[in-house]
Amino acid sequence: MRVLIITAFIPSRGGGGIERHVYDLAMGLRKRGVDVTVACENAIHFPGHAEDIRDHLKLIDVKRGTSPLLMPLKRNRSLSILLASTDYAVGNLRYSSAVSKAIRPEDYDVIHAHAQHGYSTFSRCRRLKKRPGLVMTLHGTFAGYYASLRRHHLGAPVPMPDILVNSWMEYRSSKAADACIAISKNDALEGYKHYRVLESKTHVIYNWIDRSLFYPRDRLAARQALGLDPGKQYLMYTGRADGAKGYFLLLDAMKKVGDKATLLVASKGAGGYGEKNMSNVKCLGYVDDEVLPLYYAAVDLFTLPSIYEGFGLSYLEAMSCGSVPIAIDEGPMNEIVDEKVGYLCGKFEAGAYADTILKALGEDLAQKRAASYQKSLTFDMDRSIDETLAVYESTVKH
Repeated sequence: MRVLIITAFIPSRGGGGIERHVYDLAMGLRKRGVDVTVACENAIHFPGHAEDIRDHLKLIDVKRGTSPLLMPLKRNRSLSILLASTDYAVGNLRYSSAVSKAIRPEDYDVIHAHAQHGYSTFSRCRRLKKRPGLVMTLHGTFAGYYASLRRHHLGAPVPMPDILVNSWMEYRSSKAADACIAISKNDALEGYKHYRVLESKTHVIYNWIDRSLFYPRDRLAARQALGLDPGKQYLMYTGRADGAKGYFLLLDAMKKVGDKATLLVASKGAGGYGEKNMSNVKCLGYVDDEVLPLYYAAVDLFTLPSIYEGFGLSYLEAMSCGSVPIAIDEGPMNEIVDEKVGYLCGKFEAGAYADTILKALGEDLAQKRAASYQKSLTFDMDRSIDETLAVYESTVKH
């Protein structure tokens, strides 16, 4: 079987959620005898190992950024935000078109697009008399993301260009696809709610982690390796430093937590929001996958009060290393985290989240830590790749 996977950035073992997902998927399919090519933009989202997949990449160069004629408008903050949103939308349209022009659909049995990036290719394929099977994976939805922002009084009061354009691209791609893969039940529900993706062509195939990287380690040994105090209590945050991830809420919560614990922040975007004035917050910058599992193993709690995830890979990584997570009680976070393995906070409020942290810090976490690891084992990479291959095979008849 010849498969073309379309994604955004160069996939790598240490990449972000989608980049790592595509890397693992492509490598797993190759081990199963599938001839895989990955079309992606010639850019790296996060640094990481990608050498063993480079010979199977079709790199696409695309022009992104604001026209020099419009650069003076960036001096105005509101216009700057609007331009950034427009740039992202236009850039994705250009990239989608560039992929379509760079490939020959007849060279493949299946084309598998992640998120909105297969928009132009799928539109082209639908006009062909003989075409490959078309599969789309929903890693969350732009429409669902915006709805979540508004539900929690975040984001613009009306959808910005990036939300409108990318939602339309996802909608059209999902309509053209022969099958849709959702990486969580919540994504499947969003696909139907926002794009009317039929349940009959939707397959829930959960995301996974690389267990050669993320596995339990001795807490004291991890702390010693990282130079952390063996007698202190530590929390950990990973991800973008923004409102949707709950980062600002977490900083507010730490004011109430006080000296009960120290928050370790693994984010290249953190550090400019008053953290330097907080004695219980330490910004680590970007932490690569060789070191990140040590932090997961060393801390007492993994604190990510995100209101929106496609799957919530960071929770699973932390749990696989024996950390106890605290999540907001919304999908898909509550598909991974429950009260047996961690804690669910019922409100997206700093006070409520701080109370949940303090409650957890006052309890013996050994049982939850063990249950957390056991639940992480149910998200199996090999099973998910086999299920994805089965979806491919079901579409080849087209």
